[in-house]
Formats: sequence, C-alpha cells, structure tokens
Amino acid sequence: AQDLYVTIPRDRFTGLSASLNMDDPVLAPVEEHQMLGQVNVSFEGETLKEKPLIALQAVEEGGFWRQAVDTVLLWFN
Repeated sequence: AQDLYVTIPRDRFTGLSASLNMDDPVLAPVEEHQMLGQVNVSFEGETLKEKPLIALQAVEEGGFWRQAVDTVLLWFN
C-alpha cells in the first residue's frame, strides 16, 4: 500500500535483511489491495520495520489449462 524506507549507517548494507512471511501460498484470484502476508526488515538482527504485503493489482483465476499446469507445479513445491 505504501513504499517502505529505512535509514542505516553508510557502507553497512551487509547487516540489512528483508524477509516475507506468508501464511499460505498465494492462489488466484487475488484482489487489488488484498493482504498477502508481511514484510520484515531488520538490521544486524534488530527489527526495523514490519509492514503488510499488499497486492498492487488484481489477478484473475486462470482457465482450465492454466489451472491444470499450476496444480502440477504446486505438487513439486
């Protein structure tokens, strides 16, 4: 929904990490602005920001062939 910014000391990028926490795999249909999980940004092990992960655009459900291919691909994940 909003950009995420953090400020860290100069030349200390190696201590910065970001992770996505999602409860379930994202399956279509997805609505615009639907909450999909959470983004966590930390610096040297300390959490700096936590923000919701929001879908920027809607994704329609695929047709029969797309659903069949995606189902097989999900078996391997």
